[in-house]
Amino acid sequence: MTDFQTMRNRINRDLTRDEITAVASDEIKTAILYYERQRFWFLEKRATLNTVDSQEFYALPSDFQDDDSLVINVNNWTYPLIKRTYATIEAWFVRSATFTGYPTDWCIYNEQIRLYPIPNAAFTMTLSYLKSTAVLTNNTDTNEWMVEGEELIRCRASRQICATKLKDLERAAVYQQLETDALRQFNKITMTRLMTGHARRRRTGRVGNI
Repeated sequence: MTDFQTMRNRINRDLTRDEITAVASDEIKTAILYYERQRFWFLEKRATLNTVDSQEFYALPSDFQDDDSLVINVNNWTYPLIKRTYATIEAWFVRSATFTGYPTDWCIYNEQIRLYPIPNAAFTMTLSYLKSTAVLTNNTDTNEWMVEGEELIRCRASRQICATKLKDLERAAVYQQLETDALRQFNKITMTRLMTGHARRRRTGRVGNI
């Protein structure tokens, strides 16, 4: 396990340039932003949301990036909600603005989940999604990229420093290959877990249609 300062210090040692500390901090954060929207096993998450009678919109988790699925439990039956475009849901509400019942469809708009029909009672929903990680600010800060993703982020940050700050394209090429190797391994692990189901917790309860 490592943290923000440990990774930054290692980059400084690897590049034998103590004066690039501030640059290393920026490049670590930039590297995380670059890779964060790609799917890796350690960025998958689930969250529980509860509906409210006659409430149409629900806030997304603060670390939400992209959705995988949304399921709902109604009377001990769990079934997936069908994701629609906002335009489709909006058109349905224009025709039946007061229609309530068991939700069957959903969309995302303005960082909120919109359900159709509007729930007529309290139900439990489970959102599976790709999350963002905590922003690194203090020296002792850490997140998933400082642990599972340490090699990938460190290699990319080092490559960017060599290429853009030190103007050492030969060393940049070395780090680019290391980054490519790390990314290949990360993708292999992610795909293996997705295919075997090990990256996702299994849902419990019966699945069916209402």
